[in-house]
Amino acid sequence: MKLNEYGKARAKAIAEKFDCLYLDLYAFAGVSIQGPDFATMKTQLELAQVSAVAAMASDPENQFAGRASDETNPN
Repeated sequence: MKLNEYGKARAKAIAEKFDCLYLDLYAFAGVSIQGPDFATMKTQLELAQVSAVAAMASDPENQFAGRASDETNPN
């Protein structure tokens, strides 16, 4: 499925919010969150981000309604 412009903007916003969360957690925990625990946390946040984007993309409001060729050539 292809996202429309609204869906693309929402996917970008979700990614930015997860980036902020990651940076906030890193700043909060500081040096104590290094090594394998840090890598696990980062991986889990990445997986959660993918799930959040997939859930958002499943909403028809965020999907491109036309044929794939219509998106690049509206005429």
